[in-house]
Amino acid sequence: MPSFIDWKNQVATAQQQLSQLMQDTTDLSKTQLQFQQYQELLHSGVKFAEDSESYGLFLREQLDWLQQQMVLFEAEKVAAAAELLQLERRKKAKSGYDQNT
Repeated sequence: MPSFIDWKNQVATAQQQLSQLMQDTTDLSKTQLQFQQYQELLHSGVKFAEDSESYGLFLREQLDWLQQQMVLFEAEKVAAAAELLQLERRKKAKSGYDQNT
């Protein structure tokens, strides 16, 4: 059975891999798979809850990281929506121009 330190290192590695995928890829299936592995690792750590202070602190750090990722995703979603609106406006403007020429 891995120690608490080993488990934390495994979670940190999974988190780094997930971060890298989220930044570098548009393949959501890979990102989803990595997130599932990350989540399973987090759940497997419940056996370390005996050291509640360290375990709780580590889980708080993970939650903070996840919340930061959610903020980044929201910003990307808003930027993508704005870009789609801009493209739609250009399309309408071009269509109107083509009809008038």
